[in-house]
Amino acid sequence: MKNLQLTSLNYESTPLVFMSDYNRPIDSHHVNQIKLALLSLFDKEEVIEPIIVDRQSLSIVDGQHRYSAFRKILEDVNVSSEIKSKITLPTIFADIDDPAEAAMQYNSSRKNWTIADYVHYKVGKGDLQYIRLQHFCDDNANYLYTSPKNG
Repeated sequence: MKNLQLTSLNYESTPLVFMSDYNRPIDSHHVNQIKLALLSLFDKEEVIEPIIVDRQSLSIVDGQHRYSAFRKILEDVNVSSEIKSKITLPTIFADIDDPAEAAMQYNSSRKNWTIADYVHYKVGKGDLQYIRLQHFCDDNANYLYTSPKNG
């Protein structure tokens, strides 16, 4: 990473950043856990780990679940404007040579990637072998996920 710029996303000035296609799918249960954690921290002045965004593409390299939880709070009609105005999301904007590779490296040290996450990453990068594997799995899902009958 080069040319780091630390800022905070907040209720009034949330820049448009993007979820990248090459990153693993969002786990809604994990997002809800983070949302609850963020809401519990809002008045304690504790800092959460910043998300990392590629400055050129504005794609999230690390922190897509934290960003999703943050957006969920801002969109929640049951969360008061006072709380929304106090919650911030630290963000690092950086020049990253290969955002897809960086996303895989950052995320593989977090919640463990599954085989499906790696396949999704490789398909997003356009790897033909993994695209074929994904098509094979999609076409044979009933066969692949059916346990053999005893008997």
